[in-house]
Amino acid sequence: MLRYARPALLALLVIFGIWYGFYALSPQWARILNWQLTDSDDITRTLEVRAWLDGQGFYDRMLHRSNPPFGGELHWSRLSDAPLALVELILRPFFGAQQAEIIGVFFTPLLLGLGFTYCAYLAAKPLYEGRFSLLIALFIVVFFRALGVNFAPGRVDHHGLQLISFALFLYGIIANDKKGGIIAGIALAASLTIGLEMLLLEIIGVLWLVLMWAKDGKARAIATQYFGVSLFISIIVGLLVNVAPYEIFQSANERLSIAQAAPIAMGAILLAIVAKFASQSAIKIRIIALFIIALPVIGVAAQFPILLKPLYWQVSPTLYKYWFIDIGETFPLLEMGINKQIILGGFSVLVFVAGIFKATSLAKNPDTKFYNFLLLLLLLLVCIVMSFWFQARVTLQAAGLATIIGIALFSEAVDNLPKASAIFLCLVINPFVPELALNLAKAMHVPFHSSLPVFKVAAFGGNKCYAKPNYATLNYLPKGLVANNIAIGSYVLINTHHDVITTPFHRDMGRDYLFNIYLADDETAQKLMKQRGINYLVYCGGAMELRRIAEYSPNSFMAHVLYGDAPDYLEKVPDKTGSDVVIYRVKDN
Repeated sequence: MLRYARPALLALLVIFGIWYGFYALSPQWARILNWQLTDSDDITRTLEVRAWLDGQGFYDRMLHRSNPPFGGELHWSRLSDAPLALVELILRPFFGAQQAEIIGVFFTPLLLGLGFTYCAYLAAKPLYEGRFSLLIALFIVVFFRALGVNFAPGRVDHHGLQLISFALFLYGIIANDKKGGIIAGIALAASLTIGLEMLLLEIIGVLWLVLMWAKDGKARAIATQYFGVSLFISIIVGLLVNVAPYEIFQSANERLSIAQAAPIAMGAILLAIVAKFASQSAIKIRIIALFIIALPVIGVAAQFPILLKPLYWQVSPTLYKYWFIDIGETFPLLEMGINKQIILGGFSVLVFVAGIFKATSLAKNPDTKFYNFLLLLLLLLVCIVMSFWFQARVTLQAAGLATIIGIALFSEAVDNLPKASAIFLCLVINPFVPELALNLAKAMHVPFHSSLPVFKVAAFGGNKCYAKPNYATLNYLPKGLVANNIAIGSYVLINTHHDVITTPFHRDMGRDYLFNIYLADDETAQKLMKQRGINYLVYCGGAMELRRIAEYSPNSFMAHVLYGDAPDYLEKVPDKTGSDVVIYRVKDN
């Protein structure tokens, strides 16, 4: 019977792949054809890669069709653009640029999902390496909704690549060998080059690595040395990827710049030196050496006051009041309703509880595996707390960690527990349980209310504003400059030939000019639109900032437009497509 087990398993995988391809992925293909992606970040990534492949400079990451002639500045990294760009370049000779872009947007996240599956499997191996670990990893990635959405077709933003880097970093620091140290250093630098979302977790990981070196000394000397050297080299490479040579001394606090790279490089090389020469010293000497390392690192960091500024300090009070405050992912899960809490946080909580039981059993005879488990559980706890009480966006990091821990728990259960116990554990701790809990709650008529702020005014239209057909009328009009509500800026760019005033990015300063228009009186708004040569006023009726304007500034130009009292210099463009995109032509512009 055993000789038939592997072919049967392969046959089941093929059947599953066919089912998943036709019934789960085919609707996503239709969405991509209409540029109905997850959010505006994916649209903007597509536009950025398109411009790069069409000749825009490596270090020029401006959206030149936003806020012309100045452009909308993006703080992203070309490293984040690389997967989509590479797939498109491979496909272009066969399909042409336009079809290669669509196919690339569809398949790139799936390829990254496979990459994360393998990296999560690697990170789980030091915890437990089982016969079915890779298959279990694939099962969790596919069916864990809070994780899988970041590898769904069209999700070409940087979050999937960030998860891959973080999983490799974790694998490297707990592997405790030369290869692991090198991988951890490269992965950490890559993650920081892509973005700083994982920074807190990575700081905890590095602290764990150096403290374990202080504790074990010689046993962790090689891994620590190679981590330090690898990080030193890689962070410099990351800086050169992100920053043009002529801007190398310009610092920032929301992306990798000299302000972050300099202290990190200093700490990395000093750690490598100390690990080389102090690993055989007494533990007291090693701890003192770490404190000595910290002094120059802090001294270098102190040369960059921008590090003390809050993230997104470029966001003006006006933008915060009317738009930024309503971005959903910035709210804690506890304010988002029980349905969101179950779907986004449920499986992570289940894995954490199961992990606590596992760590408790390992604590009876603590070894390397116990400390590895302890690190991952600590990181997961931090993410769960931040998700529920700080910002829902941290559910992504929690999902990645829960996947790694879950692979180890499931694999060990399947291999070692009695069959009945293993089945019971896998039935209780799996990604379907939150879905079942949600359905049960619905059947019991649990109120799924949210404590998010409720607008005092109704929306001024629906939300059919995020697909290609919704822009057919606008695209038919002569090319011009569009004053748009913030969220649809990227959609106007990809679905029409027009330029826009702004896109949803904190460095795109066109939004400030936009609010000057929105909040002005009718006469001043006309002058401002004439000064910038704005040809169209275009908005989606359900836009967040428009509701706030109607609530807070009922006498403003935009409020008049929303309430059907548009000034005479605006001419409404009829639209028979059923779109909720509202279009006004600015007369004499």
